[in-house]
Amino acid sequence: MNRSTLENILDRASGVTRATKNGSEFEVEEGHRVTFYLGRPGQAMEISDVQRCQLHDDFVELASGESETVTFVEYDAIHALAAKPPKGDAKRRAGFA
Repeated sequence: MNRSTLENILDRASGVTRATKNGSEFEVEEGHRVTFYLGRPGQAMEISDVQRCQLHDDFVELASGESETVTFVEYDAIHALAAKPPKGDAKRRAGFA
């Protein structure tokens, strides 16, 4: 993936906003969950609970978890991104927890 593609995806992802207008830093709104998938399809490693994403010229800086673990990744390593909205008061169904 290249920078412009990732930037377009982040602009469209649910619960992801730019920290500053036209800036290269994105923040995940509270309750939303963002996961980055690195590698190739079928062999991807995930970085889950991403809270902040900073786009640099040649790499991406991902801050995840309560401990603010920071991971630096080249654009080519990013395979996909998943953005999930907060778990609302979903109706419970019999047999499912």
